[in-house]
Amino acid sequence: MIESTPDAQVAYMAGLRRESAQLDYRRWAAMLEFLDAETARIEQEGEAQQQDLALAAVRSVVAQANGWSEHQA
Repeated sequence: MIESTPDAQVAYMAGLRRESAQLDYRRWAAMLEFLDAETARIEQEGEAQQQDLALAAVRSVVAQANGWSEHQA
């Protein structure tokens, strides 16, 4: 149960916001780690044109996971 004092309510909401920010950080850190790993792997393979297509596919995966349009990726 949430205490009814204004200070307690603010502290509770601040705690929720902090948890949300920590989750966002972990999500973004994981996505950047994924992008770095895939980029490094792709750069070791094939021709430049194939690499460009593979990198575009990786960016598309991240964009789709975030609900972005193709212009936001």
